[in-house]
Amino acid sequence: MKREVRYGLYYGGFSILWMLVMYVTELNRSASANSLNYVSLLILGYLIIQFVKEVKSENEGYISFSRIFKGGLLIGTLGGVISSIFFYVQVKFIDTGYIDFVLNQALVDMQKKGMSDELIDQSMKMAEKWTTAEFFLLIGIVGSLFISSFVSIILALIIMIRDVRNMFINPFSFEGRIRRAEYGLSIIIVAIINYLINYCLGADIVFFLLCIPLIWFLYAQGAKRCHDLQKSGWWQLIPFYGFWLIFQDGNKGENQYGENPKGFQNTENDKKPNPNEIA
Repeated sequence: MKREVRYGLYYGGFSILWMLVMYVTELNRSASANSLNYVSLLILGYLIIQFVKEVKSENEGYISFSRIFKGGLLIGTLGGVISSIFFYVQVKFIDTGYIDFVLNQALVDMQKKGMSDELIDQSMKMAEKWTTAEFFLLIGIVGSLFISSFVSIILALIIMIRDVRNMFINPFSFEGRIRRAEYGLSIIIVAIINYLINYCLGADIVFFLLCIPLIWFLYAQGAKRCHDLQKSGWWQLIPFYGFWLIFQDGNKGENQYGENPKGFQNTENDKKPNPNEIA
């Protein structure tokens, strides 16, 4: 936990420094302000990768999906809370004209869109009600939670791809078990292929025919992920149970559906297991 807190403080410190640079150079009022804010996301990704390297170096090159996700979530959320509090102080006491600038930009945008004066007045009253330092603080904290979750999941999946040689052995079979990383990758693969088919062919009979193997593949992978939790494949039909399949670690060792897809007995402290304990 101390390691995650350290990197979270790094992230919060960099975010504060970047906001100060944006404020001093007045880039926070430029047309490219939104794009420049993505720099913080790149730093978050970099810090999560460094966190992963540290954990792996201490555990003989091993780290689990859950450790990457939980670590990245804590790093991003802690740093986001720190930077949100600083931004609140900055807008409230230092850059007191920033809110007026935001409201003025909103007014200009609505006028460019050709909105009626009555509609503009109504919209501006609503904007003035919500565009406050306190609202920015709330949005910053909640947003950091969602953003860090997204970045952590993506990086965890990318990092776990290194084990792809042990994945997708029987992708259309409903027998056996698979790990979280393979299930997550399966969802991404189906989403990408579905988009490409829909983009190229549109919603016609060919599209629906091509979707049949995709649906079979996804449900087969879902069944094996349920088996990893020692559940019947029918459990995946429960609404939102797919989220549980993505995040919940599988049974330790062998169960009635087969051997552990990770090839070893999971450990609570995320350390690489002893070869003598291999199931």
